[in-house]
Amino acid sequence: MVVVQAVNLGQSASALGESLKARTIFGIFTAAIDLSLATLNVSDYITRRYQAPRPIVSISQFSRTVLLHNQGTNFLLRRIPEMIRVNWVAAKMAGILMAVSMTWAAIERLREGDIDAALAYGVAAAGATLLILFSGPVGWVGLALLLGGGVAGMLLTDGPLEQWIKHGPFGDQRGLAPWLEEPEEAYYRLQSLFANIQVSLRRISPVERDALLARIGKTHTSPVETAMPMGRLWQDHFDSRQAINTAIEVHSALPGMGIELNDVTVLRLVQGSHYRSPAGSAWRETSARRTQPLLTQLSAQHITYFVHSPANEPMRGFGTSTEYRWDVQVQFREATQIPLRPSGRIYPAPAPLTAMPEDMSAVLSIEKAEDDYWIKERLNVR
Repeated sequence: MVVVQAVNLGQSASALGESLKARTIFGIFTAAIDLSLATLNVSDYITRRYQAPRPIVSISQFSRTVLLHNQGTNFLLRRIPEMIRVNWVAAKMAGILMAVSMTWAAIERLREGDIDAALAYGVAAAGATLLILFSGPVGWVGLALLLGGGVAGMLLTDGPLEQWIKHGPFGDQRGLAPWLEEPEEAYYRLQSLFANIQVSLRRISPVERDALLARIGKTHTSPVETAMPMGRLWQDHFDSRQAINTAIEVHSALPGMGIELNDVTVLRLVQGSHYRSPAGSAWRETSARRTQPLLTQLSAQHITYFVHSPANEPMRGFGTSTEYRWDVQVQFREATQIPLRPSGRIYPAPAPLTAMPEDMSAVLSIEKAEDDYWIKERLNVR
């Protein structure tokens, strides 16, 4: 449980780096309380059954510290033990936060018109409330409602396509996303949902590279700075240290990639240290640099960026080695057809219930690269 809550806290903290929304901050606070409660409980369990180290014993003693003596006689105070300890307070606080979290989720789903998910989260909130107030059989019922309602809420929450259907031109829920009621905007958002933009990496052999250079006929002429018109010129300035050995492919169902849709692709070569020990392994980034593709090739269903990847250091047994990865971020922008005005359409488009911002500077910014408007992948070099 401690490990699970630690992972939960780490995920919440990483989400905070991307968004400062109140729900994200509340999630971090809830995860911290849950982690504290799990730590108190596991230290108490170990101390009672085993010869535990002094730090664990100290945590266990702290969890059993009496904060207050309850001498009440009414119904509510009888629900509280005579000696209120630290672990009891932590457990009740975690229950209250869970009830608030489930209620918050229910309200959000209700505002989106997702009635079934809202009901499921409401049941989970009721279960968390029972856990706070009662123990014994009633408490077990509350736990079952909490777990069942929470899982059902996640499964029943509408996905992007369901949101488009409910709030789009053929839906029966109006007013929440008025832009989806406009035919052109609705079609644009639907097209983005089915774009299926995917990024992959593969190694290419010298034979494949030589065959590619021999049949080059079409070079990439997109005006964006990541596209470099290469071809025969590249062959004339061949550098063995920068020989093509890796292909980064962007697949999509979008028509006209790289022509009607300008591709904005940022490639960063990331160097890191891979550490391996009997306890496990870890990878830590040490440096990163932006790199231009040596060659870009257009295809009907994908764009391929050919790059050079340094060789990873081999590692036998335990120790540390240098390994490389590629960070890729991709965005497609609808090309301006003179004398028409720019459309401002980009792929991926925001979620159906999210309005397109009036100020597009942050959306188009390569440095900010907001997740709603860019495809981001980290690819391992094998």
